[in-house]
Amino acid sequence: DDYENCLNVNGHGVIPVAVLGSEILDVSLIDQEALSFGGLDVRVRGNRGPLCSLEDANSDGIYDLVCNFEDNPDYWEPGEDVATLTGRLFDGTRIEGSDTICIVP
Repeated sequence: DDYENCLNVNGHGVIPVAVLGSEILDVSLIDQEALSFGGLDVRVRGNRGPLCSLEDANSDGIYDLVCNFEDNPDYWEPGEDVATLTGRLFDGTRIEGSDTICIVP
């Protein structure tokens, strides 16, 4: 990954997280309500559901799933260097992915 994933965890917003789609993973099959990022829940827009969108985040021609997670500074510690996203597909298959992060106080 060529991008530095720094999180400004001040409790005043959201943390966007992209699940990169591929020929193996169709991100439209992900149950957005079952996602957790480091223990954080996906932000929900009233009765419209999770604040997620399908977009080509990495410009490879394949849709990616970008979700915004509720920011909570109690979940992060300075010096943490890996964050994990967990969830499942609509068929029940569990998914998990991790990436490097840096915490900005």
